[in-house]
Amino acid sequence: MTNGELIARVKNLYISRAISQENKPLTNRQVYNKLSTVRARVLSQEYNKQRILADECYQILPMTLISAGYIFDSNTKVLKSQNRIPAVVTSKDGYLIQSVTNINASLEIYPINQEEAKYVQYNRYTGKSLHYYFADSFLYIKNSDSLKQVIVNGVFLNPLDLPDDLPNFLDRKFPVNSSLIDGIVTLTIEELLSVPPKQQSNQQQHASNEDPS
Repeated sequence: MTNGELIARVKNLYISRAISQENKPLTNRQVYNKLSTVRARVLSQEYNKQRILADECYQILPMTLISAGYIFDSNTKVLKSQNRIPAVVTSKDGYLIQSVTNINASLEIYPINQEEAKYVQYNRYTGKSLHYYFADSFLYIKNSDSLKQVIVNGVFLNPLDLPDDLPNFLDRKFPVNSSLIDGIVTLTIEELLSVPPKQQSNQQQHASNEDPS
């Protein structure tokens, strides 16, 4: 389902349930912002319940790497993403990242946290494997000085933060599997209806500055 289709559905249901005359029409961007927030929370909850997230929930992000030099010791080079990575949805186990691989997906890079990155090279079994971790919104790769690009397959907080060939955000796919759509729509409407009129007006003004549609 596209963003535009989903937004239209929320708007129609919102109008049918809005009983206060003070509830003003919602902008596309205002509805989308709430949808994306609810989506992130629902996907995190699904993962925490040990339910497998469908492939539709993930997005692919190519990232260019540059050298970060020797961060931990004089023997282990570290690569760093050229740009900050968009915010990733988190769960009780950490970031919702399905995989990080080289550009043709033939080489898997394994997750560690920043603290583990200091010592992983001393592990006799995995010390020479490629590992990634996040710090200050950058992606870091240990044990490689030759990779030029990686592919991050993850659940991102705002899907619009990722590049897309479609210039109009309404035409883009909303990255979630169809079985979760009804629940996300219901929660979105409930939360939009619970916003006090004055706060709703402020949100509309902020949303209109981003996108007047």
